[in-house]
Amino acid sequence: MSRPPERVVHWPREVALTARLVVVFPLLGLLGLVVGVFGVAAALLVIGLTVGCLAMVGPMLGILLAQETASLLTGAESPESWGPLPWLLLVAWHLLVLVGLVRVAREWGETARTAVAESVRSAFDTTGKLFPDTPTRPAEDDRLRSTTAALAQQADLPLPDLLVAETDAPEILTVGYRPATTTLVVTEGLLATLDDAELEAAVAHELAHVKNRDAAVMTAASSVVAGARLVRQYAWGMGPRSSPQSDGLGLFAIPVSLVMVPVTLLGRVLVAVLSRTRERAADRGAVAITGNPSGLASALKTLDATLDRPPVADLRHEEVVALSIVPPPREPIVAKQSWERRRPILWSVQKPIRRGIARLRRWIRRVYSTHPTTDERVERLGALERRRGSP
Repeated sequence: MSRPPERVVHWPREVALTARLVVVFPLLGLLGLVVGVFGVAAALLVIGLTVGCLAMVGPMLGILLAQETASLLTGAESPESWGPLPWLLLVAWHLLVLVGLVRVAREWGETARTAVAESVRSAFDTTGKLFPDTPTRPAEDDRLRSTTAALAQQADLPLPDLLVAETDAPEILTVGYRPATTTLVVTEGLLATLDDAELEAAVAHELAHVKNRDAAVMTAASSVVAGARLVRQYAWGMGPRSSPQSDGLGLFAIPVSLVMVPVTLLGRVLVAVLSRTRERAADRGAVAITGNPSGLASALKTLDATLDRPPVADLRHEEVVALSIVPPPREPIVAKQSWERRRPILWSVQKPIRRGIARLRRWIRRVYSTHPTTDERVERLGALERRRGSP
């Protein structure tokens, strides 16, 4: 190993990271308040419309049904001849309505409970979510185990549980909100791709995430976006379409979407800004642990080059991109040359439009990217190595 085990780690003071937290989290809190207000309003609207419709229509419909049923059963047109039968029928009708209300409330409650339970399970079962069809096993690789143990001791962290995901995609990530419950997941592809120094740097990067409590922070930040998406889905899809409240809910869903869509987009921008800042901090933390900036730079370049080759389709899931040490590439926008040859005049008109769209897409990807570019990270690491090497 390039790092002496007895070296004292001086953990970097992340002024920029603290500043971003001070700016981003109040904005996310404000967005969360908007999401909460609209979520409560949507729930109250559904309940109010349901109860209101039943309160208005139920008694009148019950009276009409009671009168017609009593007339049919007794064969008499005069209400005096019906006796207590209409009242009994009216009571039975209201009991039926009450049973229906209880059933609807139970269905909605079960739906809400299932959604919350799924969110909690998804939050705590990150490994299963990221690798749903990939077998995982306890790590038996001596190189991985010894490297992780030495780096965890160096960073003053408890030794994480080690799992190996049986996939060729080179990935490494940590799961868990507290250092004591952290699991480090490494793929077989990563173990086969990185050399000793690169593996050491990649593990140190993930341990720096653990040291900075990034999983808990990013989960809290992302909950605003998840909440906005849930409120929007609730406004459009809760309850059967044929129910009395469907029209009112549909009308309410339009203003909900007009607010929740910008909240979601802005929330994702803020989360991406925070994520990029914490990735830079994890890079500096990895260097503080290993004392080897060139090792991390080499690991980043190796992984970036490896992920440029297929297959990477199983890594395009949003959560995998956010937690990966290097995000997988997206397909480049390539214009078909045959189109230019077949229709040169139309192509000359569409070419600047296509270029503008391509620039817009690249800008959107930069804004929503959860990681700095590999070139930027390598350049920062090179500058850090030069500063460390200067007298």
